Amino acid sequence: MAACHSWLNRNRGLLIRWSKKDENHLAFLMLASGLIAFKKARNATGKVAPAGA
Repeated sequence: MAACHSWLNRNRGLLIRWSKKDENHLAFLMLASGLIAFKKARNATGKVAPAGA
């Protein structure tokens, strides 16, 4: 669980809550979670991410 929090805290918008609306914060949380899952799945397949990604 701690690793998940550290991955999410890499996104500044989640670390410091800028959005005033709960819906916007939840949408950003879901987007960040999806990006983390995508990157983990891509790395699990053995493909190397291009520089700058």
